[in-house]
Amino acid sequence: MKTNVKNEKGITLIALAVTVIVLMFLAGIIIATNIDDNGVLEIANAKKEETEKMTIEEGIKIELVEDPPETYSDLIEFLKNYGEIQNEDVPNEAVLITYKGNYEIYVKDIWNMDKKEIVNNRVENVNQ
Repeated sequence: MKTNVKNEKGITLIALAVTVIVLMFLAGIIIATNIDDNGVLEIANAKKEETEKMTIEEGIKIELVEDPPETYSDLIEFLKNYGEIQNEDVPNEAVLITYKGNYEIYVKDIWNMDKKEIVNNRVENVNQ
């Protein structure tokens, strides 16, 4: 009952060790790219906050289209429904600190009191 060991198939210990080392190397790269300050998770969180802030800002603008304010003080009173106003005495420096998310939105970025219109911050895509 002799068996021929050379004809048996299977994973060698060396192949297993190389596979584990390669997997550890790849895991290290993935962890480093996700945890770094410029990592995927950090960028995703920043984009999420930017999107939430823009959603609030656009919601305010939509309501202002329906019932535009006549004076700066009317605008400030309207914006107090969305958060706290800082520097409300200086129109170019007035900042809305939103209740939802504590985002800082400049009042001048929402409403242009000189023209009595919504500030349009759309970015145009340029096809090259």
